[in-house]
Amino acid sequence: MAAGDAEVPRGAVSPPKPSNATRIVRVVLMVAPWAFIAYLFRDVDAALAPFSHASPVPILFGALLTMASTAGFAILWVGLLLHLNRGQLALNVPHLLRAYARSWLARYVPGKVWSLGARVIHTDARVTPWPAVARSLVYEVTLILGSAATLGLGLWGWGTAGFTVGIPVLLAATAVVVILMWRLDTIIRGTLGLIQRAVSRYWTGAGDVLGEAGQGQGLGARASVLFACMYLQNSLLLSLGFVLIASSLADFGWSEAARLAGSFSLAAVLGVVALFAPAGLGVREGILAGLAAPVLTAPVAASAAILTRVISVFTDLVFVGLVEAASGLARPGGARPDALLPGAVPEGLSKEEGLRARKEASQGGP
Repeated sequence: MAAGDAEVPRGAVSPPKPSNATRIVRVVLMVAPWAFIAYLFRDVDAALAPFSHASPVPILFGALLTMASTAGFAILWVGLLLHLNRGQLALNVPHLLRAYARSWLARYVPGKVWSLGARVIHTDARVTPWPAVARSLVYEVTLILGSAATLGLGLWGWGTAGFTVGIPVLLAATAVVVILMWRLDTIIRGTLGLIQRAVSRYWTGAGDVLGEAGQGQGLGARASVLFACMYLQNSLLLSLGFVLIASSLADFGWSEAARLAGSFSLAAVLGVVALFAPAGLGVREGILAGLAAPVLTAPVAASAAILTRVISVFTDLVFVGLVEAASGLARPGGARPDALLPGAVPEGLSKEEGLRARKEASQGGP
């Protein structure tokens, strides 16, 4: 065996390498949205004409809504983490917000797993163990996808078939998201159990982490309703930001505004699940331009999609800069990063040591 070769344990199977066909499909999927956008831009004069009379005020308010939505997602994730580990961890909220902000830029690295992994890396494992962060990320991704899909279907139905169709669809989809979040802990345990058995064949440590992540308390019915509504509200802010940006380039009515907001939400969902595209770059723009074209015309829709992406990148940078600046100016104090509430057990202890530490913590000391 060569010096650089890794030894495969007996009975284990090496993970399959991606085939040439897989690589080709990945490249095609990344290029296709940009080719579609280029097709929409075939009439350059028509695409650039709206900018000659664009109003900066809607663009400014659209950027502010986008910024507010980004900050809202960060605060909601911290709230999820606090609720899922209620009574167990004393979390340093400014530290968690900084961890979120730093991982947010990792979305622009190909493969969204980098962003989720960066969240884990930048979170203090002494007080917030990796399994706790992993569970919160599963809940967060589910809420983001569920709220955006719900909003997209409801507003798209409103814009295309009328208010009487859109609102029932919105309410029904919201109920589905609430029920899903209520029972998500059961789904997580079953899913992670299956993944753990597969992963443990190659990475025993990762399998143990997944097994621990499957244990814990869920949101509960009341919290599921609350978080689903808050994520819906935050997704609505993001969609309204796009509507304001588009309104600076073209005129449209209320029903068309609802259709544009729904188009943005649906495009955002597909951009999130497109793991091959960094931050959904190109995928979100191509789908958004196609869905918005009946309202804005194809060239203007492409211009609005590209302008929204530029504003989104700018607000991401401003958000991260503000969080980093606030963290640097914050005075030390408050909850220590390694502080523990009664009932919390530091990582790395054996079962007996953990029980002893839990008992001492509940009694106020050794």
